[in-house]
Amino acid sequence: EINNEFFILRVIRNEGKNPFEGSIESRLYGAIDNGLDDFDSRAYIFKVYDRNTQENIVISNIGVNAPSDNILEITYNDHVPARAQRIAQEIAQSYIDYDLENKTIELEQTLQFLDKQIVEVKQNLKNKGKKLQEYQQENSAVTMIDSPATIVNLVEEKKEVVDQIAMQIQEIKNFRTSFESGGVFSTVSLVGVGIDTSSIQSLMEDYRANDEMIRELRYQQNDITKSVTLNTQINGFIDELKNGETLIHELSNNFTDEHPQVIEAKRNIVDIENKVHAYIVTNIEKLHKDKAFAKSAILNNILMVQRNLENKLRRLKGDIQQKKALLQSFPAMSLESKALERNFSLSENVYTFLLQKKIEVEISKASMIANTKIIEDAQLPVFPFRPNKKMLMITGILLGLILGIAYVLIKLFLDTKIRSVNDIEKGTRIPLYGTLPSNSNQRFFKEALRNIRTNLQFVLSDHKNCTTILISSTVAGEGKTIITAGLAEVISGAGKRVLLLDLDLRKPSLHKELKQRNKIGMSNYLSGEIDMYEHIIPIAENLDFFSAGVTPPNPSELLMSEKFNQIIGQLEQEYDYILFDTAPIGSVTDANMLLKHSDIVLLVMKVNEAEKIYLKHFDKMVEEKNIKSAGIILNGVKLHKSKSYGYGYGYGYNYAYGDKKER
Repeated sequence: EINNEFFILRVIRNEGKNPFEGSIESRLYGAIDNGLDDFDSRAYIFKVYDRNTQENIVISNIGVNAPSDNILEITYNDHVPARAQRIAQEIAQSYIDYDLENKTIELEQTLQFLDKQIVEVKQNLKNKGKKLQEYQQENSAVTMIDSPATIVNLVEEKKEVVDQIAMQIQEIKNFRTSFESGGVFSTVSLVGVGIDTSSIQSLMEDYRANDEMIRELRYQQNDITKSVTLNTQINGFIDELKNGETLIHELSNNFTDEHPQVIEAKRNIVDIENKVHAYIVTNIEKLHKDKAFAKSAILNNILMVQRNLENKLRRLKGDIQQKKALLQSFPAMSLESKALERNFSLSENVYTFLLQKKIEVEISKASMIANTKIIEDAQLPVFPFRPNKKMLMITGILLGLILGIAYVLIKLFLDTKIRSVNDIEKGTRIPLYGTLPSNSNQRFFKEALRNIRTNLQFVLSDHKNCTTILISSTVAGEGKTIITAGLAEVISGAGKRVLLLDLDLRKPSLHKELKQRNKIGMSNYLSGEIDMYEHIIPIAENLDFFSAGVTPPNPSELLMSEKFNQIIGQLEQEYDYILFDTAPIGSVTDANMLLKHSDIVLLVMKVNEAEKIYLKHFDKMVEEKNIKSAGIILNGVKLHKSKSYGYGYGYGYNYAYGDKKER
């Protein structure tokens, strides 16, 4: 057999019989030998732990609670229910066995002492019986004299007492020597020779209790996390250490060892360990003092008993010497015979006494029961206590709702874009003249423009022959140019003479939408280079267009010129509507120069691109510039399927545009 810390190898010699027949090893080997036919396709991993690791695993999963002063509740956590039940049951049974074993130690020591004494006394009795028999055979007739016999009996009785006292004194010396050297300190041997130990019994119990507590504290001092104790203070430290180690493990997954939180957590662990060490050292010192006091009291009491016995022994020996002097005159033969009989009788009595004592101790040992019992066996777990699926599900649902609501609220709070008509209505009091879908669907786009044209009729003045409409946007790319061209087309389609003016002198694009050239236009006219009327381009019936022209270095100054004011006044005499396509109102100030010439100001805002802040800017501009008629057009609204026709008109199609509303 080879047995070390790494493995155990045992070679068994047998006569043709398989020692592992029917064992787990043979079944496992047979399954492997058959090509793992008994296993499915999953991978199997076998873990083998050394004893120390296994002990650590068991200790870490043990839980000990004290529901009351006389009841201990033992729990054990494991992934396998049957194993958890068995380990918990074995722990409880081991605790009872340990308690019973401690109680039977003294009885075992007493039996060992009695067995040793019985052997010695038996041999002594045999020798004395042999001597008496030989003496009686040699001296068949002995005449005993009553008076000497009485004296001899008295002397022998006192010798018996002397021997017993000498034995007691020797046991006391042995006890003191063993006790002072820190060896076995049982009082069994003292009780066995008839010494009354009631005066030191309570001190011995205190001494043992202090010694046991010192050993327990030293074990806890070596590794506090592996200890199982009922000391509430130490249990508190253990919980703090485990919580600290758990926190360090969680922090280590997210941070390095140099992170302040990791350093602080490790410092807290060191502080707790120092507290534990100081607490244990203080308690050990106190227990050592109590132990030393109990030891001193025990030695003093037992020394006093020894001295009393020695004084008694001296008195008995003196009395025996006096009695022996009286026997000088009696015949030697009678005295010798009486002495042999007396010695034999004394040894016989001692032998009988020891046998009786042994029987009593064996009966006590056989009837010994532990003070602890199992009031309820470990139960086989039916449901796992961790994780709590119901609680996790409820927590997950609540957490999901909270996170979902928080996400929506945060998204709404941080969302700065205009997403729907709702955002327009909440952000400004300026009316919404209409919503436009993408111009990819020309049918619905044109219909939406007609709806805007209808809405404009409610704000037109009856005192003017011509209505000027300024159309701008917050930033470039929101579709104001396309909307301007489309709106001019639907207004002219109603029989009104309409003029389109491209006044975005910095970045003109209206000519591209109308597929016209931009070599000559408003900038050329305001610079005095051309005659405007010669370059107005007819686009359709009742619809004319005048482009922006080449990009000038000073577009704002040109739009502020008196010449521009005059030409606008002349054009108002010839057209029913004039539409200004201007630069974005949120980018440059060119559009502000045209406000005084505009009867209606329309701001184009595109869904998912326009910022909500521009609503406040537009409100402020309308108030500061005292604009009488202003409105907003929301562009880029998605089409939604609907059973209704939308806006009160329809062509028999199952679509409507605008915000989708549940009815």
